[in-house]
Amino acid sequence: MKKISTLLFFYLALAIQSKSQIIVTGLMYDPAGYDAETRGWTQTGVNYTNKGGFEYVQLRATQAIDFSTTPYAVIFCRNSSTTTTSLQNGWVAGGDRTVKVNLTSGSVAKGEFFYVGGAEKVIGGYTGSNAGFILSTDISDAVWFPVAYAQFTNDAPTAANAVTNSIVVGDDGIGNSTNGLLHNSMAEPSGVAVFSGTVVDKNTSPIDAIFYCGTGTSGTTTIDASIGINYVYNSTDDWGYKMPDNDWYSSSLLFGQGTNTTAMVRYETTDQSYFMKLGGNYNTQTQQWDIPRSASYVQVAIKTGGPANMKIGTRAMIETNNGVTTLPVELVDFNAKANYNTIQLSWITASEKNNLRFDILKSTDGITFNKIDEIAGHGTTQTPQQYSTVDNNPAKEINYYQLRQVDTDGKTSLSKVIAVKTDLAAATFAVNYTNNNITILFENSKKETPANINLTDITGRSILAFKQNITTGINNISFNVPYLPSGIYVVSLVTENSKHAAKIQVR
Repeated sequence: MKKISTLLFFYLALAIQSKSQIIVTGLMYDPAGYDAETRGWTQTGVNYTNKGGFEYVQLRATQAIDFSTTPYAVIFCRNSSTTTTSLQNGWVAGGDRTVKVNLTSGSVAKGEFFYVGGAEKVIGGYTGSNAGFILSTDISDAVWFPVAYAQFTNDAPTAANAVTNSIVVGDDGIGNSTNGLLHNSMAEPSGVAVFSGTVVDKNTSPIDAIFYCGTGTSGTTTIDASIGINYVYNSTDDWGYKMPDNDWYSSSLLFGQGTNTTAMVRYETTDQSYFMKLGGNYNTQTQQWDIPRSASYVQVAIKTGGPANMKIGTRAMIETNNGVTTLPVELVDFNAKANYNTIQLSWITASEKNNLRFDILKSTDGITFNKIDEIAGHGTTQTPQQYSTVDNNPAKEINYYQLRQVDTDGKTSLSKVIAVKTDLAAATFAVNYTNNNITILFENSKKETPANINLTDITGRSILAFKQNITTGINNISFNVPYLPSGIYVVSLVTENSKHAAKIQVR
């Protein structure tokens, strides 16, 4: 019965999810080196001055956002046995429990990954000290919102007191921690939340949030008395963290309360730069998670015997491939354009997830659609893809088109319907071949215009070509041709506004 209740809650949660313009897609909570390096501390042996910490959260925009007009806020929380700040105010507790970062400038495109966290803007921390020092890959070319770190004021800091004096300074007075942004403990959950706007209080529900703890190499876990529930939820006073309606949580409960007990599994390593990829598939049309998130890991910086041997990863490792959080096939453009007597169809996807193919559907009444073509998809990709095809047999007047996207598992979705009017209204084009003579019957509803008339063989080799003035109304054009061997030939007539072709067979 408990299993049935759990499944029922999960599917009900999927049904009532709220729209999230930003989703949490990954975390770097334990980079190599000190997680919250002191800003201003100089690695004198290599003449490098630290900018700040190395922890960060990866986010993804589910729509285009201009933060100067539509601001958001991100709040980190760490809940350790040494945390002194009360849970009473939840996400805005501040002190050594939560740190707030306002997103109020810049912009991101729909589907774009961006980052909030350490001012160093590298993928996985660093290795070494004054005796030898190397940073992991710089990924500052991505959109970043760095957390403020206090300037170190001691004239002669050491490695030890550098960590002690690292102070993370949150926006709006929320956060003043010497311990960085995120915690590394198995039994003391940490998390991150995204809020719409920058005005947040203890009663504000985030639009997305994720917690992690436990031990393992992938998946999710459930917090209880043995895995840190007391660090995140005070059942006596009903204090804790408000949650969103998303793939794992309900906004009616605090984290740790009732069924709000799911957390991403923490990889049990220390100082090894494992990036947590959260996976899942968020459907931007339904604003629901078609596939819920679940942790997997990729190591983006590997220390193997000293700074000179540090192997470092790339941004592509955390934004592509297995385990990345995906959006469905994102159709951002679908157009149809009349071109002579054909219709050119084109469309663009921003990203794709398990996209097997597109079926091109056509209708002459806008109601009944039939498949006229199919184009193979690009599977799973996070980069824009362009597609095109041609309808060589459009109907007169208006043609209606729709795309049916087919996943590898057989699931389908339909695009919007687009309509285009051809130049074929009231047009007639007929060709007859008899005894080395070709007759073209052509009705021109446009103004008087010149035309190019061509005779080619089936390979496209030109046999005869000439210009002919076409008048309004019925045109009867007759011309002799040289001896033609048996075979198929093509007669075409091209004007400024139309193109027509017909095959003839010589026996």
